[in-house]
Amino acid sequence: MIRPVPDIVKGASRLPQQATASTGGDSSVKPVGTAVVQADAASLDRCLEKLTDGRDRLSRMNVAQRIALLEQCVDGISSVAPEWVDVVCESKGIARGSRERAQEVLGGPAATLRQIQLFLKTMRQIDRTGAPKLPAKPVRKSDGRIGIRMTPCPGYFDPVTFIGFRATTWLQPNIGEDNLEASLAPAYGSLESTGTSLVLGAGNVSGIPAADMLTKLCVDNRAVLLKMNPVNECVGPIFERAFAPLVENDLLRIISGHAEIGAAAVADDRVDDVHITGSESTHDAIVWGPCRQRSRRTQAS
Repeated sequence: MIRPVPDIVKGASRLPQQATASTGGDSSVKPVGTAVVQADAASLDRCLEKLTDGRDRLSRMNVAQRIALLEQCVDGISSVAPEWVDVVCESKGIARGSRERAQEVLGGPAATLRQIQLFLKTMRQIDRTGAPKLPAKPVRKSDGRIGIRMTPCPGYFDPVTFIGFRATTWLQPNIGEDNLEASLAPAYGSLESTGTSLVLGAGNVSGIPAADMLTKLCVDNRAVLLKMNPVNECVGPIFERAFAPLVENDLLRIISGHAEIGAAAVADDRVDDVHITGSESTHDAIVWGPCRQRSRRTQAS
């Protein structure tokens, strides 16, 4: 069930379980997830207009309301997880019963659920005390830089899932023990400061576009236009159902299309920043422009 948060969050009356072309006669249910938009100029404009509304709505949401939305997304991901894995395996030619399916479980719905649970843990701490709690005591490099051990994360299945792996985030040199706490979760010090991000979600790990989108929303305080790549657009309709609460509140729009649509979205003034998972050529086209201009601009820089 998509549970509405009073005053701010619009909620559909239920979470769609399957992608259908009809609402079954229930006029209160919006047909979320019937298909990802194959974008043209007009549909891109409509998506960005909705995200502008969502950006403004996000600026009025408190932490508790954001938590409620993410909790609903946990239900949504759980409801589509088997189909998510089936669709990805089919696109990669992985047979039913193959042990390779386990990789798609871990790299798709499992990783996404873990990320949301970690975001929820941090946001609940902020809601209770005003600041997040570090997962471990800081460590120091020989040069004095501070690091935070991030994986394995206590209280989860990390010691089993990431056997033999450890991950430490090394902070900027200007962050010391005296200002460490003040540097945590900076976006939550000004929740009214929002924007719209374009996430170009390529890659053959199905959870990466979802992870990038959630990071922009939860860490950077952004509404998100997620453009799927032809290599992974098969999971777009599943994402729309998994993240239906975000779509309902105009915090997320998911589109597909060719490079021209991506270029138009990058150039649109309503997009405040761009996050890319993709090829070097896509990066260079965004940063330096068309090939005929690229050499001149790189030399000038």
